Amino acid sequence: MREYRGKRVDGKGWVEGALYEFNKSSFIIINKSHKKYSTGYETKFLSYGLLVHPAFKVLPKSVGQYTGLKDKDGVKLYGGDIYKRKNGEIGHVMYDNGCYFLQRQYRENLQFINWPSDYFDEGEVIGNITDSPNLLESPK
Repeated sequence: MREYRGKRVDGKGWVEGALYEFNKSSFIIINKSHKKYSTGYETKFLSYGLLVHPAFKVLPKSVGQYTGLKDKDGVKLYGGDIYKRKNGEIGHVMYDNGCYFLQRQYRENLQFINWPSDYFDEGEVIGNITDSPNLLESPK
């Protein structure tokens, strides 16, 4: 199963799990036995046959798929993350035509993500385009 992340519409942070889209709304469905989500959270429930899974409504523009890669600190790299290379260059992770790319700040060209490489094994996730789009703004 592919893993996605999205920001909850109720403002209570981010959730990871499977993506479900219905009537122009996006939901992240989680494994209800997962310790991170099993207590202290209000959930809505979606039913699939006999199985019921808790799900959180998320902002559709915040949804990003896990790339399968991690930064130097072991932080998962998702589409929409803002990444800082070891040389200080900044870009955000994009998905297009079946591939992940790093859209570098202030540049039109895309950098194909190739793991492991010096572009990712020594850099770090510094934000995402939902919470911190200002990290991608050009200096004035």
